[in-house]
This record gives sequence, C-alpha cells and structure tokens, in this order.
Amino acid sequence: MNLVVVSDSSSSCRQSIACGQNLPGTLAMVGQSDTYAFVADVGETVSITAQETSAFLIACWELYDPEGIQVFGACGQAEKTLAVPGVYTIRVFDQGDNETGTYDLDLVFVSDTAHNCAQDIVCGDTFPGNLAGIGESDTFRYESAAAETISVTTRETGGNLGACWEIYDPEGISLGGACGQLERTLAQAGGYSIRVSDNDDLETGNYDINLVVVSDTVHNCATPIGCGEIVNGSLDLKGESDTYRVTGASGDVVAIETKTTAGLLNACWEFYDPIGASLGGVCGKDARSLATDLGGYTLRVYDVGEREAGDYRVSLCNPTTTITTTTVPGGSTTSTTLPGGGSQPLTGSKLILKDDAGNPDKRRLGLVSRDAALTPAGPSSADDPTLFGGSLHVVSSSGGFDTTYDLPKEGWRPLKRRNASKGWKFTSTGPITHVIVKPGRRLIVRGAGGDLGHTLANDPRPVGVVLDLGAHEYCMSFGGEPTFAPGKKYVAKNADAPPSCDPLE
Repeated sequence: MNLVVVSDSSSSCRQSIACGQNLPGTLAMVGQSDTYAFVADVGETVSITAQETSAFLIACWELYDPEGIQVFGACGQAEKTLAVPGVYTIRVFDQGDNETGTYDLDLVFVSDTAHNCAQDIVCGDTFPGNLAGIGESDTFRYESAAAETISVTTRETGGNLGACWEIYDPEGISLGGACGQLERTLAQAGGYSIRVSDNDDLETGNYDINLVVVSDTVHNCATPIGCGEIVNGSLDLKGESDTYRVTGASGDVVAIETKTTAGLLNACWEFYDPIGASLGGVCGKDARSLATDLGGYTLRVYDVGEREAGDYRVSLCNPTTTITTTTVPGGSTTSTTLPGGGSQPLTGSKLILKDDAGNPDKRRLGLVSRDAALTPAGPSSADDPTLFGGSLHVVSSSGGFDTTYDLPKEGWRPLKRRNASKGWKFTSTGPITHVIVKPGRRLIVRGAGGDLGHTLANDPRPVGVVLDLGAHEYCMSFGGEPTFAPGKKYVAKNADAPPSCDPLE
C-alpha cells in the first residue's frame, strides 16, 4: 500500500525540483509513488520528462495543481500550461504499478516567463552542451523580432546521444523542431525557448547547438560579401554555420562557390531570400537568381553532414541578368525576370535498358547520375517541376528509338514537405514510374512496361537522355564500352558529360 499527498499542504512529503534540474529516483516497492514540488506562476508552461533507467519500470507522471486536482500526465515527456499560480506536485509511478526500478525526472519551463532558466543564445552562437541524465533537457532562449526566420542545428559530439531540438513560442506553444538542422519562421516578437534532448530520451552525451538568422531582419548577423569577393572561413564546431549577406538588383544571377581548404569539412551552402525562404543550395558551385532588391539574401555555409570541422573558401562571381520576353494577346510584350533555366550536361553513373521482343511489358529503364552539377534553381523558380512539370527524352539513332515521356506537374512533390529545397520526387503508373531529384547529389529514374519506347534489336550506343525540369534541361550520353545482349539488355556505366545538350535533342 502506498500513500502520498498531492495537494500543497503541510502533510506533503514532496522533494523540491526546479527548472533545469534532472533528479534520479527509485521506486523500491510495487505500487510506490514519489512526489516532487515546484513553484509556478499563472500561464507558465512546463516540460516534464520521466524516464526509466532500469529494465522493467515504465516511468510515468501525473501533475496536480495546488489544490491537488490532477491537471495532466504522461509516460515520458510532455508539456502543460498551468492555469493557476502556486506549488504544483509531480507524482512519479510505474505505468502498471507492478514493477520497481530507477528513473530520472526532468523539469524545464518553456514559456518566456519568470521561472524560465534557459541560457541566452543569439545569431551566430554555437554552444557545446551535455545531457548527463536520462531524459534530461537543456533550454536556450532566443529573443526574436516579428517574422524572423532562424536556422537551428543540433549535432551530437559524444556518447550515444541523438541530439534533437524543439522550439516554443513566448507562451510555451511548441512550433516543432528537428534532429539536426531546420528553419523556423517566428511570427511574433518575444523570447522563444529551444529545448535540446535525446531523440528517445534514453541516451546521454555531448552536443553542439548553432543558431543563425536567415531572414533579412534586425538580428541577422551575416557578414556582407560582394560580387567578385573571396572570403576564407572556418567551422570549428560540429553543426556550426556561417552566414553571409548578398545584395543586388532584381534579376541578377549570382554565381556562388564553396571549397574546402583544410580539415574533413565538406563545404556546402544554402541560399535564402529576404524573408528567409530557402532557395536551395549545393556542395560546390551553382548560381541563384535574385527576385527582388528590397532586401538582402542570406548565404549559409555548413558541413554537408554537420559532423565535421575545417576551413573553407566562399566566393561570389559577378552577376548576370536573365530576361525572357513574353507576347501577350493583342501583340504587346512584357519582360519578366525568370530565375533558373538553361542547360547542364551531367555525368552518368548507370543506364539500364531491358527489352523482350515477345513481351514488351517486360521492358525496363533505369538511370542514375551522381553529378553535383545537378543544381536546379529551387522551389518557386522556373525550374520547379511542381509548378511547370517536366519531361524525359531518350534517344538513339543507331537503336532506332526516339521517345519523349511527359512528366506532368501533378505527379511531382517535394522530397521534404517542410523544406522543398531538398529536391523533388515524381511518381506515376508509367511508363516512367519514379524520378528522384536531389540537387547536388543524385538523379534516379525508373520506368517499366510496354509503353517504353526503346527496342534492343541493334546496339543503341550512344543513348542520349535529356531530363527537363521546367525551364532547365539536364543531359547525359551513355556510350563507351557497355554490356549489350541483343533483344535483352543494354547496360552502360560511368558516362562522361557530353559537350552540350543540343546534339542529343
């Protein structure tokens, strides 16, 4: 039998706990409860975590207001906004009240209120941290202006920790988070709490946390960089980002390049418009268009896996302007800046064509390119297939086939719903069933069925492939010394990029 007092009275046997504490506990008897007390003001939001540290216990908790009325509970971690001021009681117990064991209990305040114990963090900070207890949370406070967009990165640096973060608005309402790097736009001005924890609240270890502002707002700490300028930089901690501010006229196309100069760093970059929306990026060299001159653009430089440190060099080449002319009904013309477009020859990792003269439904097409030059201008540009669709052209004069497959915009979607700059995916019932486009990383195409246009009666080398994504085309030519079985298959590997895309069309 177990008895505890959960109201704020003189009979209570509670242990005190305060913001930022992670306390170990033991339930030595079946059915035992432990109680803890903390002081809170009206409207404050707390995050509570109870996590078992021995094998059989499932650590759960219930929260009681000063009068002893249960207001919330969970097994693991959860948040609760408190309606009245006073002393609250946390009761920790086994989920089934039938196991014994040890646990850790953690408490932090995630609202921007009097009892918040978060460490201040500002643009450009990278802090090392340590989660020494199971279920422990660290909190950081960022003072934001209205409509600022920030990039937050956490990366484990020791132990078995999977470093994750969650951000809360000034009232303590969760805005989500990530394990690694992600951007968040903060709607209102005020203090935001960033809570760092292990992915499963089961491991301990060390981590780094980085914050930079990627919108052109008051707290942006980016270093100005001009066209033709070369800047040397260093990322000294895991997860660290450096930012640079780029300005120009609407329609300018700015060529950007990052190169590693020391260490194990793989220097990459991501480009953000004045409101902090990502325009994509690559590891190496590519170009981005400026859609407006009403604000600065932010260039964020980072390691590709946010795991390595080292030195890098970033450079901006002189901009150019791309203008397209559109004729509208009545004969008048309008000139519009069109970000993106152009042609880009790519190297090809592998092309597989399969055929069966007796059963065309067994035809297959497979294509892989790992060329970093695969760099569309990004979401909402003229290269965006979710807006403008695309097509795949496969041609061989010696093989006697020339087929263009429509890839309509309805079949495309972003690979990452929350970050469209990560690439796109196309799916359909055929003949082209899958296309995956990851800028700067890889292109994958799959096709199947009798509607595929290739035949393999004759050796088709070279086979030209042109992928159109909106206004941008990427071309490959697969020849060399392929594996060819007449009427059955054609496999070509490690194709060099063609001199241009024109001959293939």
